[in-house]
Amino acid sequence: MGSKTKKRVLLPTRPAPPTVEQILEDVRGAPAEDPVFTTLAPEGRRRPVRGKADLRPRQQGERERSAPLTPDPTPWESQ
Repeated sequence: MGSKTKKRVLLPTRPAPPTVEQILEDVRGAPAEDPVFTTLAPEGRRRPVRGKADLRPRQQGERERSAPLTPDPTPWESQ
């Protein structure tokens, strides 16, 4: 008879997550027609606004968030 213990399968190590600089380079290098940008673009705009304009300082009339965003609880957490 064979051994009844399960052999552990060794998985390869995960690569390091990308740095902020790598993510920004990736986003800036993506074409404006990339599905990620066009899918989430507000209706009525031909192209989403990207680039340095997104990093502008807040205007006087704009509201600031008073609390950080938190994810919605999953159904099993709320019971």
